[in-house]
Amino acid sequence: MSSTIDKNWHLEQINKYSEEYSFYKEYAGILRQILEKACDSYAPNAIVQARAKNLSSFAEKAVRKRSKYSQPAYQFTDLCGARVITHTLAQVDAISKFIEANFIIDWENSLDVSSRLQKDQFGYRSVHYVISLPQKPVLGIDIPESIGPRKAEIQIRTILQHAWSDITHDRIYKSNFSVPGKLRRDSARLAALMENADSLFGEFVQSIDSYQLNYNTYSNLVDIANEIETLKTVFNNEQSKKNKPGLALRIAKIAEVIKKWDTIVEVLQSLAVDEMDNPYLKAQVFLELGYALCMKHKKKPDSKEFHTGQQYIGYVALPDKYSMCPAPITKEEYLLQARALSALAWTQKLLQNKKTARQLNLQAFEKDPQNPYFLADCIEQFIEEEDYFPLLKNSINEAITTCKAHISAGIEILRAYLTMGRFFYILGVYTNSLESYINAIHYCNSLKVEKDISNFKDDFEDSFKEAFDNELAFLKNTELGYKTTAELAWITNVLHVGKACLFEDKSPRSLEVLKSLAAKTTGFDRPVLIIAGSTSSGLDEDCPILCNDLLQVLKGFRGTIISGGITSGVPGMVGKLVNELRKDGRIAVCLLGYLPKTIPFDATRDDNYDSIFCSPDHGFGPGEPVQYWVDLVSQGVKPSEVSVLGIGGGTISALEYKLALALGARVAVIGSAGSTASQITTDAAFGGSNYLFSLPPDPMIIRAFIMQKTQPFLAEEQVEKAAQAAHAHYLNTTQPTEASRKTWDKLNEDLKLSNRHHIKYMAEILRSCGYGIRNTTTEPCLVELTPSQIEEMAIMEHGRWVIERLNSGWRYGEQKDVDKKISPHLVAWSDLPVEIREYDVDFVTNYQNILKDAGMEIYRLDQD
Repeated sequence: MSSTIDKNWHLEQINKYSEEYSFYKEYAGILRQILEKACDSYAPNAIVQARAKNLSSFAEKAVRKRSKYSQPAYQFTDLCGARVITHTLAQVDAISKFIEANFIIDWENSLDVSSRLQKDQFGYRSVHYVISLPQKPVLGIDIPESIGPRKAEIQIRTILQHAWSDITHDRIYKSNFSVPGKLRRDSARLAALMENADSLFGEFVQSIDSYQLNYNTYSNLVDIANEIETLKTVFNNEQSKKNKPGLALRIAKIAEVIKKWDTIVEVLQSLAVDEMDNPYLKAQVFLELGYALCMKHKKKPDSKEFHTGQQYIGYVALPDKYSMCPAPITKEEYLLQARALSALAWTQKLLQNKKTARQLNLQAFEKDPQNPYFLADCIEQFIEEEDYFPLLKNSINEAITTCKAHISAGIEILRAYLTMGRFFYILGVYTNSLESYINAIHYCNSLKVEKDISNFKDDFEDSFKEAFDNELAFLKNTELGYKTTAELAWITNVLHVGKACLFEDKSPRSLEVLKSLAAKTTGFDRPVLIIAGSTSSGLDEDCPILCNDLLQVLKGFRGTIISGGITSGVPGMVGKLVNELRKDGRIAVCLLGYLPKTIPFDATRDDNYDSIFCSPDHGFGPGEPVQYWVDLVSQGVKPSEVSVLGIGGGTISALEYKLALALGARVAVIGSAGSTASQITTDAAFGGSNYLFSLPPDPMIIRAFIMQKTQPFLAEEQVEKAAQAAHAHYLNTTQPTEASRKTWDKLNEDLKLSNRHHIKYMAEILRSCGYGIRNTTTEPCLVELTPSQIEEMAIMEHGRWVIERLNSGWRYGEQKDVDKKISPHLVAWSDLPVEIREYDVDFVTNYQNILKDAGMEIYRLDQD
């Protein structure tokens, strides 16, 4: 090539480009408008740049490329250039697909830089398109005829790729000198870190987005309602039509959490949907509005409003049938269409169009095969096809993994648990299926208890109940030959028990089912104590302190005790001790045992039990605890009237404890039992439950736990007088806290309740030592308590204090922290410092002074 530059030719090209410049400047403006509008949907907050190449840049490039281009003013493809800088790689992909779908691509001159990088090259990964504009509007923006077939170049990259390109890549690969090898290696290491960061950054953004869309997990529900009102104010006062759809969708997503379908319909119907030229945004609005209309009117699926909602969903689900929304292009649009297909299937199911619903569910799964919930929706159809089922096992296992990940991340919690229950059932892993359904019940119950949903109770209960009804319908409709009756009964009965406890009067059908399945009991005396755990004959070695002192634990209990009904392990110990306590009248209970229909050859029924009831199982399993809950709930016993004492045990005992907690019973696990079942205290779902206690093997702490629901020996008016006297005594003899430094009439109700419980248990303590409490109109007679009696009562008083603290949310810790409710004194009496024991001794010593102020006295029961 000659190094001589034809100056006339160069000047001629500059003049020609000067004539073209105004067209390319207009081109850049149109391109910027289109790309900014696309980014509103596919890459919010992306940076869009567009410019026409200036004359100086053109002049230099024309000289340098003169051997390749004879007419650069008409041959260069980058005389108009645009750049889109996104936050994530996923957004790069979305914008790329938009460009491919809406512009004319010069594929020969376009490239994905990442596709040509060598294995040791990193960082400079961006997509370059050479495009021409179509002769029709794009996103509602008209294309001027003057631009014609002229070409432009568009680059798409993440913000980290952009930093790499501008700061590092250009210094190395566009420099006029040779960069030393060490600097190139340093550059490669830095680029590798940036590339990894780009990927992690995308995952982080996705997690944050998921977090924001799942306010039910992370926020107080009342706060959510307030947030909706705040956003509605912003929405109503928003002056820009462009910003309104995004705000409306934010409101809709949050309102869906608390089932405020009216709110969603109100804000989305106020949008001028037909004027929206952003297809993805329009599709989102149609889907959310349609789904809200159908949910609002689901009890009247034949109504005009429900049909309108179906149509809106159909615009997104079936773009070939309706012209309102275009066919999906990007991954996000495909996933949105899959959601729409699933929602449309649900509406068809309500209309009893089961065949159509199944077809739509299959289409949703085909669009998004990674979604476990779409697979769960159409699994029945796969099961009926024996050739398909073996091929689906891997997909099911992967779907279970996804559900677990969702639960761990705090999203789709109820749906994930129910879906796992269905999948494990299909795979024949029945105890895992049962546990998943128990977890679902626990989640619903904890949401009701731990969060204020009083304003949304009906909407939540309707939603939860529908989810459980769907699972029961699935189990009923899925008739698999290799499923046994007993295993199916575990799961369906637990779902019915859960419905009856969670939704009470809204689930009469479940209560009817439970009554038909219940054993022929004569009823249950309240409270009910379930003593569960190991059936091993070596229990004494596992928990010696408890076994030696269980007589003291059960002494004085009044109500119903349920256990295993055999002579070994915990059930055998319970039968033996109850029989012994009955002989001298120290216990007044009905002892019931639950066994499988067929017990193992090495097990023996225990004749110390008043009645034995059988589950339909052959061999010990979950059937027994499921059966006694069927009986209890069908007889009107509330879980709040039930306590469970867990002493060791394995997998079945762990399920027994979890079921009790899920329904709302209190469960105490003896800390020293060291078993599989005792690991529930560290379980991700149940370990933090306010109803679960890990108790030290201290008989009087355990006794206080099981006695907290028994009826007191005092009349209500006696309890009230003595409680007021106890509070007055407390004010006069100690340094009260700010909350308790008030007279009785101004005292917080929780503290009043604490004083009442104190007095009730005082009567229990005295009775266990042979004393009673009675009213007196004269000067009370004082009884002489021996030091050993005072210490015995103090030990019991410490047990009461520990259980009261645990019920109030306190937990053990080596350092006391009042704000965090941590105390080092929630331990066995033998582990208490002497100075702390003195508090309980002093309180017992003052029993008579407190009762005297209330017009009562202590007397010996044998002198009555």
